Amino acid sequence: MFFGYNSHIAYWLFSRYKWIPRWLCGAALRIAEATAWRIWGAQSRNARRLRKIRRSLNATGLDRHIRLVDWTSSEDRLSIYSHSLLGRLDSHERTSSYMTKYFEEFEGVGDLNRHSHVLIQSFLAAHNFLYADKSSMAASVEVRVPFMDVDIMKLCARMPERYKLNNGTTKYMLKKAMESCLPKEIIHRKKAPFGAPLRKWIAEDLDPLIEDLLGARRIDERGLFNPKAVRHIIEENRDNKADNSYFIYALITLEIWMQTFLDRPGEEVVF
Repeated sequence: MFFGYNSHIAYWLFSRYKWIPRWLCGAALRIAEATAWRIWGAQSRNARRLRKIRRSLNATGLDRHIRLVDWTSSEDRLSIYSHSLLGRLDSHERTSSYMTKYFEEFEGVGDLNRHSHVLIQSFLAAHNFLYADKSSMAASVEVRVPFMDVDIMKLCARMPERYKLNNGTTKYMLKKAMESCLPKEIIHRKKAPFGAPLRKWIAEDLDPLIEDLLGARRIDERGLFNPKAVRHIIEENRDNKADNSYFIYALITLEIWMQTFLDRPGEEVVF
């Protein structure tokens, strides 16, 4: 609502430095990403962010939004499909009609507003709220989201972009409004993460599950993916040569879903 994500900063940077030639920005980003990769590895926060900015630099419209928020690339996804699956699909991925609809709904109100609107309609509703609700209810905890109050959302939608992200300061109006109520060290502290330690789970805790669910034999029996390509995705992640944790997690989730609803419908699947 108040432009607090790093993707909002990326949009602001694209606008602020659009006078710099794209080829020069691209070269600088490739060098910076490679340096971060060598120092901290592909899964480091700096490397991940630089990769997303580089990938979205020359993109426009909805494609730029998707490249900034996507955890994998369409090229990586297509690389694991089996020959039989590729034969039944288009040669390229199609953008969801719903994503296109959300993007077009906010035409003419600014790139940052459009970006936020699509995030609210997709990522927030189908991801953040979903797992927060399930996780909290599983522990009998009531979770409230006060900034999702309808009147606040309507106010933010009408608010000019410069009041939400001002000269690189995210949540600008919210921070200004709270200056008389909260200490500065609270208002201007770093954004706290709102996610599970998924990369640690994939790298350590879920390793036996990965071997069971994404092993070559099981992948081959499914016929959807190329076992060697899936193994490559897993090994790259283990060696910190790529950030494939969410990709692997998606494959695990898909396999569990297929076991639950295709292989043993109506039966409880226990791991």
